[in-house]
Amino acid sequence: MLEYALKRLIWGLAVVIVVAFAVFCLIRVIPGDPARLIAAGGATPEMIQSIRQSLGLDKPILVQFAGYLSQVVRGNLGTSIFRSAGGSAHTGMHEFLTPTEETGVQQYAKAEVLGLIIERVPYTLLLTGLAMVFVVVISFSLGILAVLKKDTIWDKLVLFIAICAQSLPNFWLGIVFILLLSVKLKLLPTMGYQGPAYAIIPAFVLSLSLIPLWLRIIRLSLADVLSANFITGLRARGIPDRLILFKHALRSIAIPLVTVFGVHLGYLLGGAIIVEFVFNYPGLGLLTIISMLQRDFPIVQGVVLLFASVFVLINIAVDIIYGFIDPRVSLE
Repeated sequence: MLEYALKRLIWGLAVVIVVAFAVFCLIRVIPGDPARLIAAGGATPEMIQSIRQSLGLDKPILVQFAGYLSQVVRGNLGTSIFRSAGGSAHTGMHEFLTPTEETGVQQYAKAEVLGLIIERVPYTLLLTGLAMVFVVVISFSLGILAVLKKDTIWDKLVLFIAICAQSLPNFWLGIVFILLLSVKLKLLPTMGYQGPAYAIIPAFVLSLSLIPLWLRIIRLSLADVLSANFITGLRARGIPDRLILFKHALRSIAIPLVTVFGVHLGYLLGGAIIVEFVFNYPGLGLLTIISMLQRDFPIVQGVVLLFASVFVLINIAVDIIYGFIDPRVSLE
């Protein structure tokens, strides 16, 4: 088990490095020069070049990436280009100009990327964790109902709900829930964050894209297991259907559910980007979008590196959990 985990960690590290390099290159070909944005209007080409040299943007991509990795292994994800230590964004010519060039702009301490990420992580974990709770509770409830009421109006209603949830885009549903539950009915707050209640609607909207797939897996897997010979034998021994369902049938579908749980947990982290932007939710997703618009490369690289690492670790954990759920599964 330990040897398998170490092999997967080595391969996972390689995947993270490849993803980090791909993002490192892609964000530098996006239109918009950070040096020009920092210098703002009125800057001369010499000033802009000076800023580029200060940021290391004039060096070859491979040299820049090697320097970035050397800092990452030391636990340093760099500093933001535009954000101060307080988290606010700044533009204009600052410490890049010579002492003889008066600008009237107060200098500021640039924010550490790692600090910005750590500050936003709890909000995103709350959002994704609550979304996964919605997925599990709703999917199991409706999936079990559909199996127990197979080929009835309840079964068809569950399938109809699944199709509707999968067909509607998240960003549109987010706007609808804001208008309905917050503006009209005033049941729940939505925009920003001033407490856990602000995460309920965004988390529910985020969960709607995953509920249909979970419903199908639970419904089809349970229907297949309940028609198996060992279930027939349990019924012949007089074991109640409820005990068969919750003690034996659900346990038999654990492996496919663990698979989708691991994959979808990573998906929720990525899907939270759009949802956080719609609801102005102060998590990693909103930070990423704003940083992309500002061409704040270090923040984008740091968030992507975190997401890639988490996704790799989740997949390794899922593979190891297989061995505990079903000893027949080989980890070789």
